[in-house]
Amino acid sequence: MPDTEIESLLSQIPQVDQLLREKQVLNLTGHLPRNLVVEGARKYISELRETILKEKRFPGFSPDKAAEYISKCVLNTMKPALSRVINATGIIIHTNLGRSPLSESALSALRNAAEGYCLLEIDPGTGERTHRIKNIEPLLCQITGAESATVVNNDAAAVMLTLNALAREREVICSVGEMVEIGGSFRLPEIVKASGVRLIGVGTTNRTYLSDYENAITEQTAALLKVHLSNFEIVGFTSSVSVSELSALGRRRAVPVIYDLGSGALAEIAGEITVQQALRDGADIITFSADKLLGGPQAGIILGAKRYIEVLSRHPLGRAVRVGKLTLSALEATLKSYLDPQWAKDQIPVLRVIFTPVEKLRRRAKRLARLIEKEELPVNVEVIDCESQIGGGTTAGRNLPSYGVAISGVQGASRIAHQLRSGEPRIFTIMRDEAVIFDVRTLARGEEKQIVKRLAEILRP
Repeated sequence: MPDTEIESLLSQIPQVDQLLREKQVLNLTGHLPRNLVVEGARKYISELRETILKEKRFPGFSPDKAAEYISKCVLNTMKPALSRVINATGIIIHTNLGRSPLSESALSALRNAAEGYCLLEIDPGTGERTHRIKNIEPLLCQITGAESATVVNNDAAAVMLTLNALAREREVICSVGEMVEIGGSFRLPEIVKASGVRLIGVGTTNRTYLSDYENAITEQTAALLKVHLSNFEIVGFTSSVSVSELSALGRRRAVPVIYDLGSGALAEIAGEITVQQALRDGADIITFSADKLLGGPQAGIILGAKRYIEVLSRHPLGRAVRVGKLTLSALEATLKSYLDPQWAKDQIPVLRVIFTPVEKLRRRAKRLARLIEKEELPVNVEVIDCESQIGGGTTAGRNLPSYGVAISGVQGASRIAHQLRSGEPRIFTIMRDEAVIFDVRTLARGEEKQIVKRLAEILRP
């Protein structure tokens, strides 16, 4: 096609100002951000230009189609990046999918604190400024039996603040077998070093004795550090020192014992030591995450002996790692559920999922399989036994029996799984033996129907 004809086609493309004056497009600015509407108009015009240059034809111009295209562009831009997904992986505390879902009471508290002003740091009676942890500390103490408590923005910050405040430029003794690395390349030795503390490793990877700690204590020793093994376990020819043994040594040698418990279970869960038990065993300071087994928002909790918590609360680093009103509101609501242990198991999603009877999961899997079969899609559908993981660096090596629905067919598992992740809503599954598996343990109420709808969109001939 001659250049003159190409130029003639290009000349039919409306200018941005002209496009914005079209009634259908102009109406968009009444309920969408004008700057994004303008950007969408530019993209629309750019696509018209590319079509002409590639296909040597004018694709036509319609104000209605232009408005539809621009509206989609704007809505895609405005759509939250952290959109909700369906978790059919069977991993309950899935770090990559946001860890623990919040309870209804926590969500309500979040909205209440977010949509206006709140009593963050003020006493309504005196009008004087107060501490923002004032409502959280008594709850943590009542539930766990600790003397005192404080809250920071995550467990790594809790460890760093504790070590920096109590042991800076001194030594902290830790078993070599507990110098862990967890998700996101978080390495305990690097956190300790960043805290300004000299880490003294004792024992070996698989065997550490109480005498190893005792022989390493010097005048420079500021603390004994014990670390939850999190996402792995050492089996076979092993030996480790219990919290109670280490605490007895700490009392005898006047050295505090810090226990990074990590997962932070307040409810009895097989394979996990609870915060309450760690305190009874004599740990002076315990640090753990709030968004794992506790089932709350992202936060790091520090609790234990009052004389140590007071030092942390006054430390300058505390302000750098403090939490805001949204975290505090959700955490308070979550902790209040633990005032009745059975209520917590019913109300907190993570605990409710963990303690769901396996027979109930079997019935859910059969119901999901029937819904898929009813659609008469070109796939094989089978209810299978499977194993769920608690996840989040907890209960390493200990899985929960569960049930799932496996589908296999002509398109192949990897293609189906990709399409499920890429659609709306995004659905994350398990792939095994050329089958896509939906573990029903981690499905929220009503998500079965959404799964069936997406499968029908993907697989219907």
